[in-house]
Amino acid sequence: EVTSLVHDVGGLTVAAHLKAVMSSQRAAEGSLEKLLEAFDLQDKSAAWPDQLSQGEAARLAVARGLAACRSEPTIRVISRVARSET
Repeated sequence: EVTSLVHDVGGLTVAAHLKAVMSSQRAAEGSLEKLLEAFDLQDKSAAWPDQLSQGEAARLAVARGLAACRSEPTIRVISRVARSET
């Protein structure tokens, strides 16, 4: 299950999950905030995995994967698709 990936990596907040796979330069340039907003997780940045709903945990898992891709255009396209699905 996708959400178990996020829950299994305990000890990291939502923002820390994303920062872990982003370069510090990209996080400093506002990519972190853009990613949180794109996946509607901006109000959950300080939340722990066990405080997320299954949908939020799934969005975090996808956002983390995209952050690892280091591709802003990819993040924008996928976030548009994700928004159209909800």
